[in-house]
Amino acid sequence: MIYLCGFFLFLASYNFGMMHGSMNQEPAINDLTSQIVTLQQELTRCDDIMSMVFAEWDRSSPVFSKTVEVTCYTSREQETDSTPHITASNEHVRPGGVAVSRDLLEQLGGFGSEVVLQGYGTFEVTDVMNKRFTNSVDIWCGDLEAARLHGRREAVMMWQ
Repeated sequence: MIYLCGFFLFLASYNFGMMHGSMNQEPAINDLTSQIVTLQQELTRCDDIMSMVFAEWDRSSPVFSKTVEVTCYTSREQETDSTPHITASNEHVRPGGVAVSRDLLEQLGGFGSEVVLQGYGTFEVTDVMNKRFTNSVDIWCGDLEAARLHGRREAVMMWQ
């Protein structure tokens, strides 16, 4: 959200600087005013979306965030163990479930914890990754090609 606000301020100041040099500034000011109104509406929409995401969270508890590496995994023995459809929390794999590295599992409060991955959505911690991984989240994906195309990316993870 902070990045988005900063981008909008940059955009508005850039546009103002580009238009500031013109002889007739009234159309430029009107255009800038219109852009500012549009940006304010977009920020309001973003606030509404974030409010919906965090509506069920306890407002008296702090929200933590951390940049993590995000990958995807499928239910293949090569990627998991001899029971590829059963998670470490003894549940069946499912959309909306993620595996986290062992260093994150305790910080998050264990299995069943809810995390928000910026750009991805809300997930429940249902599995744990191999001990060789740190600071990582692995999203369960039913499609091997989609998991490969995703590759390794960084995202901000938020939790309570």
